Amino acid sequence: MNPRRAPFHLVGTGPGDPDLLTLAARRLLERVDAVWAVAAAGTRPRALDVVRPHLRPDLPVRVFELGMRAGEGEKADFYAALAEEAERVSGLGEEVALLCLGDPLFYGTAARVLRFLDPDIPVRIHPGVNAVALACARLAVPLALGEEVVVVTPATLPDARLRALLEVADVLVVLKVGGHLRRLKALLAEYGRLESAWLAAELSGEGEAIWRLDADAPLTAPYMSLVIARRDAA
Repeated sequence: MNPRRAPFHLVGTGPGDPDLLTLAARRLLERVDAVWAVAAAGTRPRALDVVRPHLRPDLPVRVFELGMRAGEGEKADFYAALAEEAERVSGLGEEVALLCLGDPLFYGTAARVLRFLDPDIPVRIHPGVNAVALACARLAVPLALGEEVVVVTPATLPDARLRALLEVADVLVVLKVGGHLRRLKALLAEYGRLESAWLAAELSGEGEAIWRLDADAPLTAPYMSLVIARRDAA
């Protein structure tokens, strides 16, 4: 590792509430030379909104925009270019914090950047509160007890794979529910999990809402929503 290179920081900002930003992240943001964030083209990065109350007025902020319909190849090129830019500023001695909503390594953009970073770059990873932890706290429902098996998956998996996960998981957590809610409810009902399942949407945002899936849940859900389905009602 080249000691002359400045650290490149991957910072989890939590699920969206500035009060859930860790003290370590706040202290870091007070001293870095710049803050970076990734956003879908034409949108504002929510992670940046979370930290703004803690940024000094003169701190440079840079947003990298990724096309809304970018395929995996385009995403790889995008994150490779971002990593290359990180290497450049590190070599200049500039300490940069790349923001990531939730936790950097839990379905976060930071994990994609890490794949392309030169191993000589000193990387510092700052964990954040993820939406699953916040959902369990809101519900007062344990994520795991004793020897329970917890499986976390995106909702985009086909039915066959979700059925296989339901066979083995004592607790199934499904992220990025969006337009998959109706399909998920049918699968959970098939496995007798609907009565012990919850839907949490837009956690710590203005539209935050939580429903029991077997009762008052809506027919559709926003992209930023998740389902927690236990084998029992805990």
